[in-house]
Amino acid sequence: MTPIQAAFAVVNKNLRPAIPDDCPLAMRALIDQCWSVQPDKRPEFWQIVKVLEQFESSLARDGTLNLIQNPTCQDNKGLRHWIQKLAPLHHNTSSIPKPKFS
Repeated sequence: MTPIQAAFAVVNKNLRPAIPDDCPLAMRALIDQCWSVQPDKRPEFWQIVKVLEQFESSLARDGTLNLIQNPTCQDNKGLRHWIQKLAPLHHNTSSIPKPKFS
């Protein structure tokens, strides 16, 4: 499949690549959330960066994604809640316009 065909498959058929079985649950949950059909269910870019920074810290500390030890991160709903908790109190996204797609 060419990159163009892959892009059309994502847009027209909601197809996604298979996530490897050995992918850590925390990473799988983040990927699934990013692939949500509903844009408002997807994390914002800064939230993805924060999660990846947490993954990096966990890997540097003990070589694992200890995030998955947290029971609230075992599913997408729990990960979404955890991502929302990462928001600093002073973070204001209300002034950032939402992207518009036609």
